[in-house]
Amino acid sequence: MRAKIATINTTAQPLNNGDVVNLFTLPKGSVPLRAQLINDTATAGGTAQLGIAGTAGYYASAGQSLAVANTKADAFTNLANLGQETAADQTVILTIGGANVAANTNLTVLLEYTRE
Repeated sequence: MRAKIATINTTAQPLNNGDVVNLFTLPKGSVPLRAQLINDTATAGGTAQLGIAGTAGYYASAGQSLAVANTKADAFTNLANLGQETAADQTVILTIGGANVAANTNLTVLLEYTRE
């Protein structure tokens, strides 16, 4: 098993409703297994949605609420293609919805995967 971790601090990089952040690249042949999204500051009405750019089957069907701080949530839920190999290098993205993310928030994404 392999893992990729990305942390975004909103003081250095403010995140507003509709923003899309490129987190990292999964190499061809990767099989996403599990992802967690952790936010250390509450943002009432804010959501963050994890996915692979341009690939609907690898995109979480609903954004993870950021309303409670220090929430560890499985971010890849309800995915049609979870556990299936990627056919090419893929960019993992985070899309912000609802409210702008509170200032000085750390959003951390942990993605566990295997590689065929």
